[in-house]
Amino acid sequence: MAPREDDLGECWLWQGGDTFRVSVDLVTTPRRYIYEYSMGEELPANVVLFTFCRVGSCCRPGHLRPVEIAKKRFT
Repeated sequence: MAPREDDLGECWLWQGGDTFRVSVDLVTTPRRYIYEYSMGEELPANVVLFTFCRVGSCCRPGHLRPVEIAKKRFT
């Protein structure tokens, strides 16, 4: 069950760039890095993070929900 809006707490607003260099070989989004680090596991490539609070720059893990991207079918 998703938390109620008044249970979310304040957003953690990312004020840096759109990408975050984790290592020499890995660049990701700040939101994804913070979520994966706090949860202790890597998200699959077909999963994106939806902000439950609807604040575009929010990277607070409790405000983020992993959502699987549907595969697009070409006919």
